[in-house]
Amino acid sequence: MVYNTFCSFNFQGDLMSYLDESEDTGTRAFTYIVGIGGALIGAAVVRFAFGYFDNSPSEELEKGFALAAAEIRSQAPIQVDEITKLMGAVSVKNQIIYSMRIEGDIPVGELEATRIAIQDLNQRNLCNDSDASKALDAGGIMVHQYTDNSGNQFKTTVSDCP
Repeated sequence: MVYNTFCSFNFQGDLMSYLDESEDTGTRAFTYIVGIGGALIGAAVVRFAFGYFDNSPSEELEKGFALAAAEIRSQAPIQVDEITKLMGAVSVKNQIIYSMRIEGDIPVGELEATRIAIQDLNQRNLCNDSDASKALDAGGIMVHQYTDNSGNQFKTTVSDCP
């Protein structure tokens, strides 16, 4: 059970199996933790936002994302997991953009592989969450912008479910 400010979220499943077996254990564990952290906060905030609405047309989606981003800003930074903090969020029309801080360094040569793995984890977790998938179906876009201690950055974007 992972707990954050907005709700508790019970995650089940072996997401480590989605990662490339050639990666060393440290990189795999790092990617696993960061990916779960990003997706959990995305799902939790969407659950918070959509608690106010019965339907999700674009106007309500924008209002929900704006409320969620404001709530995050009022409580940030929020420790999401052992190495990931949610530093803030903004909403822009049908998008919510989370600013994530990774307490560690990702080697430059591993940034793209890490981004791809975390993109996959975020996509799976958000699409498996009923509230997040509702927002995505309504045209919502969830962006996670990650920065590590060295200033290396990457982002993931989930806009639909396969």
